[in-house]
Amino acid sequence: MDFLSSPVHIKDSISVQANQGPEEYRNNGRRRSAQLQRRTAKSKLTRTQDAVQFLLKGKRPSSEVKDSFIECKQAFEDVCKKHEDYTSVIVQDDEFEKQEKWIDECQQAFLELKIQVNDYCHDTVDLKGSDRAESAEEVSPLNPVREEAAPLVQEEVPEPEHLPIAEQFEVRSAQFSKLKMEKPKMPKFSGDVRDYHVFKSDFMHAIGTGYSKRDAISVLRACLHGKPAEMVRGIGSDFEAVWEYLDSVYGDPRFIADAIINDLNKFKVLKDGEDSRFC
Repeated sequence: MDFLSSPVHIKDSISVQANQGPEEYRNNGRRRSAQLQRRTAKSKLTRTQDAVQFLLKGKRPSSEVKDSFIECKQAFEDVCKKHEDYTSVIVQDDEFEKQEKWIDECQQAFLELKIQVNDYCHDTVDLKGSDRAESAEEVSPLNPVREEAAPLVQEEVPEPEHLPIAEQFEVRSAQFSKLKMEKPKMPKFSGDVRDYHVFKSDFMHAIGTGYSKRDAISVLRACLHGKPAEMVRGIGSDFEAVWEYLDSVYGDPRFIADAIINDLNKFKVLKDGEDSRFC
């Protein structure tokens, strides 16, 4: 006789059901089942994320990284589905907000990994582009004789100094655009009102139109630190609502003026004779 069919277990189950009521007892059972299914899906997501990180650190071909990330994406979508099933049976608001914070953290980790994969594959293409071009010119079994390539004639480009001012600017701009620039890092904001407008402008420029609103708010949460991060924690996934709240707290020009005035008030008044140090 196993434990589930033992008289003690059956008696305890009947006692719990009697104390909770039939409906509440069934809801608790559904909630527990959904929670276990979500936990299993999260475990699979963690394994697939670790696999992608292993391939990235090993500098494996981009095709292997992409294939592994596809499995990771499918695991993440399964976690989101299991999470919705679980939260649909949660009644308490506090517990619901707690679980929404949990899925936001999962999504943030997934998006960070997605950015790493995109950057890695992009850099790998740039580094191996010339290798692929050379391999395309290799001798094929159908054409074992490679024709001698005609010598390239390079067009002489005059030095920028010998051109008019307007054309100098165009030539130098074209040369500068060919340089591979390092991708800018995402801006950070910790609550200084004097930095808020610059942070918002840099953030909106950085994400552009490449993210959905749900993804963009996860990236935004990762850029906030300290008090701003705590303030938007309970707002949810409404991208516009988060910005409206931040604007109301940090975007008012009067707050910026007050901060500057407070800085000016901190300056110590010079006494007689102390101004000689600046002469």
